[in-house]
Amino acid sequence: MSAAERTVLAAYLLCLFGCSSGHESGPTEIADHVFINGGVYTLNPAEPWAQAVAIVEKRVHMVGGNAEVEKLIGPQTVVIDLKNRMLMPSFGDSHIHLLYGGDSISRCDLNYVEESAEIRRILLQCAETLNVSEGDWLIATDWARAAFPEGSPPPEFLNHLFPNLPVVVKSSDVHSIWVNQVVLDIVGIDENSEDPENGKIERHPITGKPTGLLHERAIQLVEFAEPSSSREERLRYILKATKRALEFGITSAIEPGLNLEQAELFKELDQLGELNMRVLAALTPLGLTLGSFDENVYLTLSKRPDLETPNFKPNSVKVFVDGVIDNGTAPLLAPYLQNSIVPLNTFYSVEELTDFFIAFDKTGISIHVHAIGDLGIRKTLDAFAAMRKTNGRSDRRHVMTHLQLVDKKDLERFAELHIIASFSTLWAYPESYNLTIYPRLIGFERVNRFYPIASIMESGARIVIGSDWPITDMNPFPAIEVAITRKDPYSNQGPAHNPSQRIDLASVLKAYTLNVAYAMGLENELGSIEVGKLADLAVLDRNLFQIPVSQISDTQIQLTMFNGDVVFER
Repeated sequence: MSAAERTVLAAYLLCLFGCSSGHESGPTEIADHVFINGGVYTLNPAEPWAQAVAIVEKRVHMVGGNAEVEKLIGPQTVVIDLKNRMLMPSFGDSHIHLLYGGDSISRCDLNYVEESAEIRRILLQCAETLNVSEGDWLIATDWARAAFPEGSPPPEFLNHLFPNLPVVVKSSDVHSIWVNQVVLDIVGIDENSEDPENGKIERHPITGKPTGLLHERAIQLVEFAEPSSSREERLRYILKATKRALEFGITSAIEPGLNLEQAELFKELDQLGELNMRVLAALTPLGLTLGSFDENVYLTLSKRPDLETPNFKPNSVKVFVDGVIDNGTAPLLAPYLQNSIVPLNTFYSVEELTDFFIAFDKTGISIHVHAIGDLGIRKTLDAFAAMRKTNGRSDRRHVMTHLQLVDKKDLERFAELHIIASFSTLWAYPESYNLTIYPRLIGFERVNRFYPIASIMESGARIVIGSDWPITDMNPFPAIEVAITRKDPYSNQGPAHNPSQRIDLASVLKAYTLNVAYAMGLENELGSIEVGKLADLAVLDRNLFQIPVSQISDTQIQLTMFNGDVVFER
């Protein structure tokens, strides 16, 4: 147990025997809800633990001991006995695709399986259970590259399974799709087709014929031909995703990569009173499509005031700087090891990025950057440095997300430039990609430097955690465990990945709550349990500070409160 955790636990144990601060706002009132008999982890450094909390009109009214809070109980008060369970601020997710995720789990989900025979079985089962017939397309999601040698499925796999049905299989990282010959014929991709800008069509090394693998902007060649979902279906996708988020205690999120049409869906749901989450949208004219935009981005951003609702704030812009290491679309400072991989350039030059960043920053909008490889990260930091030199220090909440491979020279620049570092911590253990796919591409030395969370945090930068769902599980608890152990949270066996980058539990919870609130510009309203803040809370079935770390991933949410209302109860 770290020193920080020992301090927090000591405060908790003292408070368990009678917190008496009884902090409250204004005159005594009757509470709408009270929580008693708990371990209340407040994220307030002045009072990290309490025993009870009272809620009045959507906000925290009192934090203290049972005796003080019970004075606010009236005939209509809902009393929740925590029975020593843990109450904490609800989670925020700094990078989650609610619309795409809801779509993904509504289709044929391959669920990241890593056996080709199992992929075959699921695809055939989906074609039957979804009643796919002539004129329909079979669209599957969450295909894991590790199911095939070198991450590349053979063309005949889909062609033999489905010789007449259009089939699109989307990779779990969303930066590639795998299609059969029927789809290639529909969209007119053949050996004479040129790669689109910032995209790649995989070809057979001898014949030059397309294999069915398409990367980055080449995905658009198929997306334009795919049958589109109706507006009603897309609204249901978001509701399905938010329902799942509430089950995991997540009530606030940054949704990166919405175009105007997609943003309108969130606006509509909030106006109907059905959103039940606080969402900061990072807009882009590209929507979920990857690659670079042009000056038309300013037209998209000019529509922001028309989209804003109480719980939906389109106050950010999404920028893709590179792709992913998995398919060679993230350029690196040193070459890939496989000669067959000719990486794309970063999607923008430093000069182009700088011009965009200066303009975005001046308009008061935050910038949300996808940056995976060390070259893209270096260029992005250079552009932010040039922006700071021109615009000076501002209070914009600029975020760089993923940060898979960061050069040692750039680790301290996040703090220096006041850039928030967003990590998907569930990726940071020795899973199949880190053990097989990446070492073949770039070597173990670079793989063993992945996700330098501790180094960036210890330099003084603010870190946040985002699941990147549906790329990986949105459940916070396995991700929390990995951040602490850098080990497999499911088997609790095997080695640690880059163990020098472990962080302690208190730091992880802050990254998942108060820091996400800060990234959304809501730190005065959310992220800690303090008098006057909104009552966005979560009840856990166990106290994370009192159990072995290996049990954190098994934790379940018992109750989620949003705006003072219970929106999920197990």
